[in-house]
Amino acid sequence: MYITIDKIAEFLTSKSRVCLTINGHWGIGKTHLWKQVEEKINADKKVVYIDLFGKESYKQILEEIVFKIHQNYNKTVNVTSRIISKTINIKSAGIININPDAIFSFLKKEDFNNIIVCFDNIERRSDNLSLKEILGLVNLLKEDKECSVVLILNKNELNKQEDNAKNNMQTSSNDKTQHDAKQNNNDWYQEYKEKVIDYKVCLKDNDEIAKALIEEAFMQDEKLIRDNGLKSNLVDIVLKHYQDICDSNLRLLLKILEHIKYFNERCFQSHYDKTIKEEFIIVIHEHYLAIFNAVKDFYIQRKEKRNLSNMYIYDIVTRYLNNFFIINDNDEKKLNDIIIRQLSSKLLLTFEKTYTTYFDEGGSDADFKNKIENILQIRDNKLEVFAKDLNSEKFLKTIYWFKQIIKSDQEVSEEYKKGYFEKIDKIIQILIKEQYPYYSKRIKLLIAFSKQCKKIYSEITKKHNNEDKLKI
Repeated sequence: MYITIDKIAEFLTSKSRVCLTINGHWGIGKTHLWKQVEEKINADKKVVYIDLFGKESYKQILEEIVFKIHQNYNKTVNVTSRIISKTINIKSAGIININPDAIFSFLKKEDFNNIIVCFDNIERRSDNLSLKEILGLVNLLKEDKECSVVLILNKNELNKQEDNAKNNMQTSSNDKTQHDAKQNNNDWYQEYKEKVIDYKVCLKDNDEIAKALIEEAFMQDEKLIRDNGLKSNLVDIVLKHYQDICDSNLRLLLKILEHIKYFNERCFQSHYDKTIKEEFIIVIHEHYLAIFNAVKDFYIQRKEKRNLSNMYIYDIVTRYLNNFFIINDNDEKKLNDIIIRQLSSKLLLTFEKTYTTYFDEGGSDADFKNKIENILQIRDNKLEVFAKDLNSEKFLKTIYWFKQIIKSDQEVSEEYKKGYFEKIDKIIQILIKEQYPYYSKRIKLLIAFSKQCKKIYSEITKKHNNEDKLKI
């Protein structure tokens, strides 16, 4: 961001009788930015925040200002009713002329000492309240009450309102009054901003705000994986998807973060293991992408149907969204199965890469040992899926040299070796079950490698022989 939050806060704290505008499209984070600025403003300054969304009249605005200053509803209604009963005239120059004597008689100048009034959603006000009137009120607060004012607006939307007003213009004299009531917002803004506005902040890029929101969502979620290194990776993934998909819409991002949190807790975090961190990051990248697309389509309807490579995940997320944000048991099982298959597939690629690096490219013993150790720490619920697609000859060659390396390592304990050898036996048993009776040569190699597997092979052979007899 080209201007810092601290600088905006310092500008408003150190000066009085100034008007600052924060401009940007909807969802870019104008209000979020202002809340951060508000936290930085000195405690001796009081901020009066007024949301103009749907506001119909001056009476509503003044009531809210007075109420937030005095925090007394009865006094507020009494004061504003008496103010509004006074005549409000428009000067020829265009600035609204709210009789200052009327306001001064009920709202003392001291009431506005160290006050900053913030008007948000300027473009979302009612048609009954013109931009001319709002700028007139700003001018009054600045000049007569000597307080500072912040305007949060979407200039592009004001321009659209101008265009709509022009399109709705009627040439007949009967429609002239209607046309006058619909102010030419853009022309008025351009003409009178020099009289009222002192400084402008335009938000075009909110990546810093987005990253802060994402970090807050991940780092403060104690139920999420307790691995800050991984959380940092997840923040980067979400930020990248946000930049590619959300069109700088922070409101959409906040919704997406809520749904990501749900899926993290229900599915994703149960599959994480530090030993497969790289594979997990690759898989979660695809799942987060599906969530981004599905949530965006849920809130911002698409005309054409999506055709994504991860459509099966997208469909699961879409059904969850259409089911009041609850994933059904069948889809939850499907999603978990998908993750297991994906992680196993990525782990298999890691094994193939490790094999090639060590045997074909002359990789180091230490790197080879570390990679195989990580692979052998695969959880049992992923072991079978992983082992089914293993090449037996490559696996046996890999394990043979892995055993040689750890046997020669004096620092490796017997308990350490036992744990890995047990996992190796489990994988070999799965390979025998999967490859019987199609690969007799491979079976013999597997049996020769592990004495324990002879018993497994004998049991499988006996089982298959009995099944063949039953068929006859």
